[in-house]
Amino acid sequence: MWLAAASASAAEAPSPEPPSVLSLNLCYDALLMDLAPAEQSVVLTHYHADQGYPTHNAQLEDILQRAPDVVLANAFNDPLLIRALRQHGIEVAILPEASSIAEVEAFWQAFAKATGLSDGVQQKQQELVALLQPAPAFESNAFENKQVLAIQANHYSFGSGTLLHDVLTSLGAENLAARRGQGLVTVVPEQILAWQPDIIILTTDRARPQHFALAHRNILHASLQPLLAQRALYIDQQLSGCMGQQLVAFIKALREPHESFKQQVKQQVKQQVTP
Repeated sequence: MWLAAASASAAEAPSPEPPSVLSLNLCYDALLMDLAPAEQSVVLTHYHADQGYPTHNAQLEDILQRAPDVVLANAFNDPLLIRALRQHGIEVAILPEASSIAEVEAFWQAFAKATGLSDGVQQKQQELVALLQPAPAFESNAFENKQVLAIQANHYSFGSGTLLHDVLTSLGAENLAARRGQGLVTVVPEQILAWQPDIIILTTDRARPQHFALAHRNILHASLQPLLAQRALYIDQQLSGCMGQQLVAFIKALREPHESFKQQVKQQVKQQVTP
Protein backbone atom coordinates (compact mmCIF):
# COMPACT_ATOMS: atom_id res chain seq x y z
CA MET A 1 0.00 0.00 0.00
CA TRP A 2 2.84 2.37 0.84
CA LEU A 3 4.53 1.68 -2.50
CA ALA A 4 1.25 2.22 -4.33
CA ALA A 5 0.67 5.51 -2.54
CA ALA A 6 4.23 6.65 -3.27
CA SER A 7 3.85 5.76 -6.95
CA ALA A 8 0.55 7.63 -7.16
CA SER A 9 2.09 10.65 -5.49
CA ALA A 10 5.00 10.62 -7.91
CA ALA A 11 2.64 10.31 -10.87
CA GLU A 12 0.57 13.25 -9.64
CA ALA A 13 3.63 15.45 -8.96
CA PRO A 14 3.80 18.23 -11.56
CA SER A 15 6.74 18.27 -13.93
CA PRO A 16 9.33 20.95 -13.16
CA GLU A 17 8.77 24.14 -15.09
CA PRO A 18 11.22 24.71 -17.93
CA PRO A 19 13.74 27.47 -17.22
CA SER A 20 13.09 30.95 -18.54
CA VAL A 21 15.76 31.68 -21.14
CA LEU A 22 17.17 34.92 -22.52
CA SER A 23 19.35 34.89 -25.63
CA LEU A 24 22.24 37.26 -26.36
CA ASN A 25 22.79 35.78 -29.81
CA LEU A 26 20.54 35.90 -32.87
CA CYS A 27 21.53 32.33 -33.78
CA TYR A 28 20.28 31.13 -30.41
CA ASP A 29 17.09 33.10 -31.05
CA ALA A 30 16.30 30.90 -34.04
CA LEU A 31 16.87 27.73 -32.03
CA LEU A 32 14.61 28.87 -29.22
CA MET A 33 11.85 29.80 -31.65
CA ASP A 34 12.20 26.37 -33.25
CA LEU A 35 12.48 24.19 -30.14
CA ALA A 36 10.99 25.93 -27.10
CA PRO A 37 7.39 24.95 -26.25
CA ALA A 38 4.75 27.64 -25.93
CA GLU A 39 4.75 27.40 -22.14
CA GLN A 40 8.48 28.15 -21.86
CA SER A 41 9.41 31.80 -21.34
CA VAL A 42 12.02 32.97 -23.86
CA VAL A 43 13.36 36.47 -24.50
CA LEU A 44 15.14 37.13 -27.79
CA THR A 45 17.47 39.79 -29.14
CA HIS A 46 16.03 42.86 -30.83
CA TYR A 47 16.85 41.31 -34.23
CA HIS A 48 13.70 39.20 -33.86
CA ALA A 49 11.38 41.89 -32.54
CA ASP A 50 8.90 41.12 -35.34
CA GLN A 51 8.47 37.46 -34.39
CA GLY A 52 5.97 37.94 -31.59
CA TYR A 53 8.41 37.17 -28.76
CA PRO A 54 9.52 39.52 -26.00
CA THR A 55 12.92 41.05 -26.79
CA HIS A 56 15.66 42.92 -24.93
CA ASN A 57 18.11 45.67 -25.84
CA ALA A 58 21.27 43.96 -24.50
CA GLN A 59 21.48 46.40 -21.60
CA LEU A 60 22.04 45.16 -18.05
CA GLU A 61 19.00 46.90 -16.57
CA ASP A 62 16.66 45.53 -19.23
CA ILE A 63 17.93 41.97 -18.80
CA LEU A 64 17.70 42.13 -15.01
CA GLN A 65 14.12 43.32 -15.31
CA ARG A 66 13.34 40.20 -17.35
CA ALA A 67 14.79 38.04 -14.52
CA PRO A 68 15.66 35.00 -16.68
CA ASP A 69 16.74 31.73 -15.12
CA VAL A 70 19.57 31.47 -17.64
CA VAL A 71 21.18 33.71 -20.25
CA LEU A 72 22.65 32.15 -23.40
CA ALA A 73 25.89 33.73 -24.60
CA ASN A 74 28.98 32.86 -26.60
CA ALA A 75 32.63 33.84 -26.44
CA PHE A 76 32.02 36.96 -28.53
CA ASN A 77 29.44 38.57 -26.24
CA ASP A 78 30.44 41.51 -24.03
CA PRO A 79 32.48 40.06 -21.13
CA LEU A 80 31.62 43.08 -18.94
CA LEU A 81 27.90 42.42 -19.41
CA ILE A 82 28.37 38.72 -18.64
CA ARG A 83 30.34 39.51 -15.48
CA ALA A 84 27.72 42.01 -14.32
CA LEU A 85 24.91 39.52 -14.89
CA ARG A 86 26.70 36.89 -12.83
CA GLN A 87 27.36 39.41 -10.07
CA HIS A 88 23.59 39.93 -9.92
CA GLY A 89 22.99 36.21 -9.55
CA ILE A 90 21.97 35.50 -13.15
CA GLU A 91 23.26 32.23 -14.59
CA VAL A 92 25.07 32.76 -17.88
CA ALA A 93 25.75 29.73 -20.08
CA ILE A 94 28.56 30.43 -22.54
CA LEU A 95 27.96 27.95 -25.33
CA PRO A 96 30.86 26.67 -27.46
CA GLU A 97 31.42 27.67 -31.08
CA ALA A 98 31.88 24.71 -33.41
CA SER A 99 34.65 24.24 -35.97
CA SER A 100 33.72 20.62 -36.74
CA ILE A 101 30.66 18.38 -36.76
CA ALA A 102 31.89 16.72 -33.56
CA GLU A 103 31.99 20.12 -31.87
CA VAL A 104 28.41 20.79 -32.99
CA GLU A 105 27.46 17.79 -30.86
CA ALA A 106 29.19 19.46 -27.89
CA PHE A 107 27.20 22.62 -28.59
CA TRP A 108 23.92 20.68 -28.66
CA GLN A 109 24.70 19.09 -25.30
CA ALA A 110 25.50 22.47 -23.72
CA PHE A 111 22.38 24.03 -25.24
CA ALA A 112 20.14 21.21 -23.97
CA LYS A 113 21.63 21.42 -20.48
CA ALA A 114 21.10 25.18 -20.28
CA THR A 115 17.57 25.28 -21.71
CA GLY A 116 16.09 21.92 -20.73
CA LEU A 117 15.23 21.25 -24.38
CA SER A 118 16.70 17.75 -24.48
CA ASP A 119 13.93 16.20 -26.60
CA GLY A 120 14.21 18.79 -29.36
CA VAL A 121 17.99 18.57 -29.35
CA GLN A 122 17.90 14.78 -29.61
CA GLN A 123 15.65 15.04 -32.64
CA LYS A 124 18.07 17.49 -34.28
CA GLN A 125 20.97 15.15 -33.59
CA GLN A 126 19.11 12.26 -35.22
CA GLU A 127 18.32 14.40 -38.26
CA LEU A 128 21.97 15.36 -38.55
CA VAL A 129 23.11 11.74 -38.52
CA ALA A 130 20.59 10.88 -41.23
CA LEU A 131 21.59 13.83 -43.42
CA LEU A 132 25.25 12.80 -43.39
CA GLN A 133 24.45 9.32 -44.68
CA PRO A 134 25.34 8.68 -48.35
CA ALA A 135 22.48 9.55 -50.68
CA PRO A 136 20.91 6.73 -52.74
CA ALA A 137 21.63 6.83 -56.47
CA PHE A 138 18.10 8.01 -57.26
CA GLU A 139 18.48 11.01 -54.96
CA SER A 140 20.62 14.05 -55.69
CA ASN A 141 23.76 14.60 -53.68
CA ALA A 142 25.24 17.23 -55.94
CA PHE A 143 28.38 17.37 -53.80
CA GLU A 144 29.62 13.81 -54.30
CA ASN A 145 33.09 13.95 -55.94
CA LYS A 146 32.70 17.66 -56.69
CA GLN A 147 35.14 20.51 -56.17
CA VAL A 148 33.38 23.17 -54.10
CA LEU A 149 34.24 26.71 -53.05
CA ALA A 150 32.30 28.97 -50.67
CA ILE A 151 32.92 32.65 -51.37
CA GLN A 152 32.57 35.18 -48.56
CA ALA A 153 33.02 38.94 -48.31
CA ASN A 154 36.48 40.51 -48.71
CA HIS A 155 37.88 37.53 -50.65
CA TYR A 156 37.47 35.17 -47.69
CA SER A 157 36.63 31.48 -47.75
CA PHE A 158 36.71 28.63 -45.21
CA GLY A 159 39.81 26.44 -45.36
CA SER A 160 40.57 23.26 -43.47
CA GLY A 161 39.86 23.09 -39.75
CA THR A 162 36.47 24.78 -40.18
CA LEU A 163 32.92 23.52 -39.85
CA LEU A 164 32.14 24.10 -43.52
CA HIS A 165 35.21 22.08 -44.52
CA ASP A 166 34.04 19.22 -42.31
CA VAL A 167 30.53 19.37 -43.80
CA LEU A 168 31.72 19.42 -47.41
CA THR A 169 34.12 16.53 -46.95
CA SER A 170 31.40 14.57 -45.13
CA LEU A 171 29.21 15.04 -48.22
CA GLY A 172 31.97 13.64 -50.43
CA ALA A 173 33.22 16.93 -51.87
CA GLU A 174 36.61 18.61 -52.01
CA ASN A 175 36.74 22.00 -50.33
CA LEU A 176 39.00 23.94 -52.68
CA ALA A 177 39.69 26.62 -50.07
CA ALA A 178 41.56 24.02 -48.01
CA ARG A 179 44.33 24.26 -50.62
CA ARG A 180 44.99 27.73 -49.24
CA GLY A 181 45.40 26.61 -45.63
CA GLN A 182 43.44 26.48 -42.37
CA GLY A 183 40.68 28.72 -41.02
CA LEU A 184 39.69 31.82 -42.97
CA VAL A 185 41.71 32.07 -46.18
CA THR A 186 41.70 34.57 -49.04
CA VAL A 187 40.71 33.54 -52.55
CA VAL A 188 40.87 36.16 -55.32
CA PRO A 189 38.88 36.01 -58.59
CA GLU A 190 41.95 34.90 -60.57
CA GLN A 191 42.29 31.84 -58.33
CA ILE A 192 38.60 31.02 -58.67
CA LEU A 193 38.88 31.14 -62.47
CA ALA A 194 41.95 28.91 -62.36
CA TRP A 195 40.21 26.36 -60.15
CA GLN A 196 36.89 26.34 -62.05
CA PRO A 197 34.88 24.95 -59.09
CA ASP A 198 31.99 22.62 -59.86
CA ILE A 199 29.87 24.36 -57.21
CA ILE A 200 30.27 27.89 -55.81
CA ILE A 201 28.39 28.56 -52.57
CA LEU A 202 27.16 32.11 -52.05
CA THR A 203 24.75 33.68 -49.57
CA THR A 204 21.47 35.06 -50.87
CA ASP A 205 21.30 38.63 -49.66
CA ARG A 206 24.97 39.56 -49.71
CA ALA A 207 25.98 38.24 -53.10
CA ARG A 208 23.37 39.84 -55.35
CA PRO A 209 24.18 42.91 -57.47
CA GLN A 210 21.31 44.88 -55.89
CA HIS A 211 23.14 44.59 -52.55
CA PHE A 212 26.42 45.98 -53.81
CA ALA A 213 29.14 46.70 -51.29
CA LEU A 214 32.88 47.03 -51.69
CA ALA A 215 33.31 43.99 -49.46
CA HIS A 216 31.64 41.91 -52.19
CA ARG A 217 33.35 43.37 -55.24
CA ASN A 218 35.20 40.08 -55.79
CA ILE A 219 31.87 38.27 -56.27
CA LEU A 220 30.67 40.92 -58.72
CA HIS A 221 33.83 40.81 -60.84
CA ALA A 222 32.82 40.65 -64.51
CA SER A 223 35.08 37.70 -65.25
CA LEU A 224 33.25 35.56 -62.68
CA GLN A 225 29.71 36.17 -63.91
CA PRO A 226 29.58 33.39 -66.56
CA LEU A 227 30.91 30.88 -64.02
CA LEU A 228 28.51 32.02 -61.30
CA ALA A 229 25.56 31.92 -63.69
CA GLN A 230 26.13 28.17 -64.19
CA ARG A 231 27.55 26.98 -60.86
CA ALA A 232 26.42 29.26 -58.04
CA LEU A 233 24.39 27.74 -55.22
CA TYR A 234 22.74 30.40 -53.06
CA ILE A 235 22.21 29.66 -49.37
CA ASP A 236 20.11 31.83 -47.07
CA GLN A 237 22.37 34.15 -45.11
CA GLN A 238 20.75 33.27 -41.79
CA LEU A 239 21.68 29.63 -42.35
CA SER A 240 25.24 30.30 -43.42
CA GLY A 241 25.75 32.87 -40.67
CA CYS A 242 24.44 30.47 -38.01
CA MET A 243 25.88 27.32 -39.54
CA GLY A 244 26.78 25.60 -36.27
CA GLN A 245 23.44 26.30 -34.63
CA GLN A 246 21.43 25.62 -37.80
CA LEU A 247 23.52 22.78 -39.18
CA VAL A 248 20.56 20.52 -39.94
CA ALA A 249 18.82 23.21 -42.01
CA PHE A 250 22.13 24.22 -43.62
CA ILE A 251 22.91 20.70 -44.82
CA LYS A 252 19.32 20.29 -46.05
CA ALA A 253 19.82 23.40 -48.16
CA LEU A 254 23.05 21.96 -49.55
CA ARG A 255 21.45 18.61 -50.34
CA GLU A 256 18.62 20.28 -52.25
CA PRO A 257 20.65 21.71 -55.13
CA HIS A 258 19.27 24.20 -57.63
CA GLU A 259 17.53 23.01 -60.77
CA SER A 260 20.55 22.70 -63.06
CA PHE A 261 22.26 20.35 -60.59
CA LYS A 262 19.09 18.30 -60.30
CA GLN A 263 18.89 17.92 -64.07
CA GLN A 264 22.56 16.87 -64.22
CA VAL A 265 22.00 14.19 -61.57
CA LYS A 266 18.86 12.90 -63.32
CA GLN A 267 20.75 12.67 -66.61
CA GLN A 268 23.64 10.79 -64.95
CA VAL A 269 21.25 8.30 -63.33
CA LYS A 270 19.42 7.83 -66.65
CA GLN A 271 22.70 7.05 -68.39
CA GLN A 272 23.60 4.53 -65.69
CA VAL A 273 20.34 2.57 -66.02
CA THR A 274 20.03 2.74 -69.84
CA PRO A 275 21.37 -0.42 -71.53
